[in-house]
Amino acid sequence: MKNKNHYEKTKEFHRIRAVEKNGYYDAMVGNRPLKHIFPQLRVRNIVRSKLDQLTGYDSGISSLVDVGCGRGDFTIEISKRYPQLKKICGCDFVEQALSIAQKDSASVNNISFQEAQLLSLPYDDNRFDLALCINVLHHIHKEDLGKALSELARISKRYLVLEIKNINNFLYRYLLPKSLLGMNVYPTSIAEVSNALKKHNFQLVEHRGIFLFNWLSPLIILTFKKDKGA
Repeated sequence: MKNKNHYEKTKEFHRIRAVEKNGYYDAMVGNRPLKHIFPQLRVRNIVRSKLDQLTGYDSGISSLVDVGCGRGDFTIEISKRYPQLKKICGCDFVEQALSIAQKDSASVNNISFQEAQLLSLPYDDNRFDLALCINVLHHIHKEDLGKALSELARISKRYLVLEIKNINNFLYRYLLPKSLLGMNVYPTSIAEVSNALKKHNFQLVEHRGIFLFNWLSPLIILTFKKDKGA
């Protein structure tokens, strides 16, 4: 695989967080959840709001995939929050994290987890009504971003909801230009992602940063809709 060392290092980082650190954003210390990490809390709140909106006015949404689901805590939450979804899949490239997800979702009927690489997803074209990819794309090497986005577009027949690390924010442009917690990260922009997805007939319909202004927001959630004629 091209850029193999980068992905092996990233995989090991997330294996340690999932297993040895007992979770990344959702581990517990006593009775206090470690969900105090504000940026990702805000991202999840925005994603919940967007899914509320989409599932509210588009009754045709019956299937969803969470690409890069990790331990599956948010995927499981989605399955419980939206019982109208008949099929929910989560995939990740960290086998140990998926084992935890499968165990935690044993009593949930409409959810399944599968090991997968974002650059080569094991799903048929147009398999899902909506593809979700949160806290993942900055781990994709900049040379592979187009391929990752094309895979997400390929498996979704209606919507994409994506999170990016905003390269136009001072945090990623100046303070963290190369690495985050010892890993290489690759922030991007609304324009770069939008232009790449236009080639696959997906149009940007909304972008929301975790703060009021996008230039102030290190994280931005993008919602894309596939052209009806595509």
